[in-house]
Amino acid sequence: MTFSLSRVNAAWISGEYVFVKARYSAAFVEDCRNIEGRRWHPEQKLNSFPLEAAPALRALGKKWNIPMPAEIVGNTVVPSTFHAKDEVRLEDGKIVIAFNYDPKKIDQVKVQIPNVTWSNKKSVWEANLSDTREVVNFALNFGISMSQEFTLHMTKLFSQQQAMIDSSLALDADIEIPNINGELLPYQKAGVAYLIKARKAILGDQPGLGKTVQAIATVATENAFPAVVVCPNTLKLNWKREISKFFPHLNVQVLTGTKSVPIPTCDVVVMNYDISYERIPDVVAHGYKSLIVDESHAIKNGKRRHVCPKCEAQVRSNSKNCSACKATNIVPFERWTVKRTAAVMQLAKRLSDNDFVLLLTGTPITNRPEELIPQLEAINRLKDFGGSWRFKERYAPSKNVANNTKELNNKLRSTCFVRRVKKDVYAELPELRNAVQFLEINETQTKWYQSVEHDVVEYFANRAKELAQESGENGDDIYWEKKIRLEAARHLIQITGLRDAVSKIKYDSITSWLDNFLESSSDEKVIVFAEHIEFVEKLHARYADKAVKIRGGVSVADRQNAVDRFQTDPTCRVFVANMTAASEGLTLTAASDVVFCELGWTPAIHEQCASRAYGRANDLHGATAWYLLAPDTIDEDIYSLLEKKRRIVDAVTDGIDVEDEGSVMGGLIVALAKRGMNEGFTNDEVLG
Repeated sequence: MTFSLSRVNAAWISGEYVFVKARYSAAFVEDCRNIEGRRWHPEQKLNSFPLEAAPALRALGKKWNIPMPAEIVGNTVVPSTFHAKDEVRLEDGKIVIAFNYDPKKIDQVKVQIPNVTWSNKKSVWEANLSDTREVVNFALNFGISMSQEFTLHMTKLFSQQQAMIDSSLALDADIEIPNINGELLPYQKAGVAYLIKARKAILGDQPGLGKTVQAIATVATENAFPAVVVCPNTLKLNWKREISKFFPHLNVQVLTGTKSVPIPTCDVVVMNYDISYERIPDVVAHGYKSLIVDESHAIKNGKRRHVCPKCEAQVRSNSKNCSACKATNIVPFERWTVKRTAAVMQLAKRLSDNDFVLLLTGTPITNRPEELIPQLEAINRLKDFGGSWRFKERYAPSKNVANNTKELNNKLRSTCFVRRVKKDVYAELPELRNAVQFLEINETQTKWYQSVEHDVVEYFANRAKELAQESGENGDDIYWEKKIRLEAARHLIQITGLRDAVSKIKYDSITSWLDNFLESSSDEKVIVFAEHIEFVEKLHARYADKAVKIRGGVSVADRQNAVDRFQTDPTCRVFVANMTAASEGLTLTAASDVVFCELGWTPAIHEQCASRAYGRANDLHGATAWYLLAPDTIDEDIYSLLEKKRRIVDAVTDGIDVEDEGSVMGGLIVALAKRGMNEGFTNDEVLG
C-alpha cells in the first residue's frame, strides 16, 4: 500500500486508536458520529476511534470502501493491551522507525527513505522530518504502527505540502505587485505567489511565458533588493530592458569583463556566467539580498570537491586532518570543478533561509533528472531528496534515464518547483506574441559596425541637405523627407551594405541564443527565419544534425520533405528558412516559437512567417515571435518602424483614420539622414 496526498480513503492504528481519513460526505460524517468514542481532528481533517470500536469500524470500512488494518479486519485487536512491536514515532526532532530484525524491512528502509540512518545507541532507524512522506509509505507497506504524535505531524505536513502542490499547479492568484508598470497575466501572478511561498525555488515555465518578469516581480513584492541576476551573455541587455520596462524606478547595473571594479550603488546587478566567478568579490562588497539565475541548466556540469583550507589538497567532507600538509582540526572548503557552477553556489550559499534564490530554466524535469542535482543544491533542497547519491539511485540510476518521475514531480512541486507549459495557458496568451531580445555584441564588432554606419549616415545627411537646399526654403524638412523617400531605390546599395553589417555582427550572438533555447528543453522545436540566403545556409550548416531548410530554388518535393520531417521527426528541432520562400503555404505547427534573425520590410511578411506555427484547425495553438536585435544599430530603427507600420495597418483595419508616412525603408533613410544632420556629419564642401 502506498500513501499519497491523492489517496483519500485510508486507516491505520496508532497506539490504542484507529485513525481514519476518507472523502467527505454528510452521510459518512453521520456514520462516524454514531461510533462511540469518535474524535474529530479539524486541523488534520481526520477521525480517530478507540480500538474497542473495531466491530463498528469493520462495518464502516466495508460501507465506505476504506481499507482497514489487518488487526481490525481479523478482530485480533486486544483493547488496552495491544502494542505493536514495530512503531514510527517522533523523538528529539527526528522520526524514529523501530522494528524487529527483518532483512526485507532493512533493505527497503534504506531504499525508500532518503535520509535514513541507523542509530547504534538507540537500536532504531532515524530519519529527517522532510522524509515524512517516505516514512509513511514504508510504514503502511509493512503494517507498522504510527504514534499519535507522528500521525498529527504527518497530517499537518501533508496538508501544507498539498497546499504547495495546489499553488504550483494554479493558473491564477490574488496578489498585488507594488510599483509595477503594467499588469501580469493570471498565470504569472500564480507563479509569483508560489515563489514567494517557496523562497528558494525553480521556475521551469516553457520559453516565452515570461519567467524574467515573474522573477523580478517576486523580488519586488518584498523589496528584496539589491538583487543579483546571473544569465548567459546574450541575455544581459534583455534583463536590463525588461526590468526597466516593468520597474522603471529600479537602478540596474550590467557588469562586463572579469577585472575587479567596484559596483556603483544600484538595485539590480546583472552579469553573465563567464565573468561571475571573478566578480564574486565585487558582488559581495556591493551586497545583495536576492539571487536570480537565468537558464540555470547552465550549472548542470561540475562536481563538488572538498579541499584543505591550508593547502587546498582534496580531502573528505568530514576530514579533520589533511594528509598532504599535515594540518589538523581543519574545516574543509567546498569547491566545484566548473567555474560557473562554483560562482552560483558561492553566491547562493551566502544568503539566509528566508532570502530569495530563484532558478529559471525551461528544462523538463522528467527527461534529465540528474541535471536537477546541482540546481537543488543551489537552492538548498538536495537534502530533502537524501543527497546526490540517493537522488540518483531513486530517480536517475543511469545517464538520461528517469525513474519514479511522478513521485519526483510531486515532491518537487510540494517544496520548490513550478512549471507551466504553453498549452496550459493559451487562453491567456494572444494568438501571436512578439518578444524582443537584445543581443550582446562584443566591442570589436560594435566598433566595426559603427564605422560602417558612420559612412552611410554621412552619405544620407549630405543628400538630405542637398535636397533641402533645392527647395529654396533653407532646408524645409517636409520637402527633403518626401524627396529622399522617393529615392529609396536609388539608395538601396547603402542600405543593403548596412543591413549586411548588422547580420555579420549578430551571427555569433544569435547562435548562442539558439543554443540556449535548444538546451533549455529537450523537445521544443523552433522555426528560424532570415532574409539573406547566406545566413540561411550558415545557420543550417551549424545545426545540420537537427535541422532542415527551405530557401529560394528548393524544389516542391524537397520543400514538402523538409516540412514532413520537421513535423514528425522528434530529432529534427530546427527549421531554417528564407522569409520570402517560406512565408506562405507551409504548416509548421510542431513548433510554437518563431525566431527572426533578420528583419523584413513589412509587418505583413513577419506575421505571415509566424502564422506558419499557429492557427490550424486541427492543431490550434498560439506562437511567440522572437525578434533578435542588435542594440544601437539599424535593427532598432527598423523594428520601431515596423511596429509603427503595424499600428497603422491595425488602425485601417479597424476603420480609424491615420496618416501613413510610407515605406519602412523610406522611414529608415529619413531616420539615418536626421541622425547625421543632428550629429554634424554633413560635408559642407560637397554642398558648395
